[in-house]
Amino acid sequence: MGVVTGKGLSDLIREEFGLRLTFVLMVLLVIVNYTNVVTEFIGIAGSLHLFHVTKFISVPFCAALVWFMVVKGNYKKYGKNLPRRLGRLHLLYFCRRALAAQLA
Repeated sequence: MGVVTGKGLSDLIREEFGLRLTFVLMVLLVIVNYTNVVTEFIGIAGSLHLFHVTKFISVPFCAALVWFMVVKGNYKKYGKNLPRRLGRLHLLYFCRRALAAQLA
């Protein structure tokens, strides 16, 4: 919508529904986005706990990594390479699991 109209979401909502509803919806949007970020880090803590990495190490490390990627990175660099690297990590996890099953 922003590309076609040249306006942001809050501008479009304010034009149609007024200032009060726009304020309420923007507050709800912030709450939902905050909840989304919290659940992402809960997932990070839970998944790295499978590798016996404590949440007190994994969550700050991943938060710093995300911050660094947002502040210093660009889309071309991370948009192409990150999915490949994560795919390799996923593959290594299953290989590790298969080796552990054979050795046990």
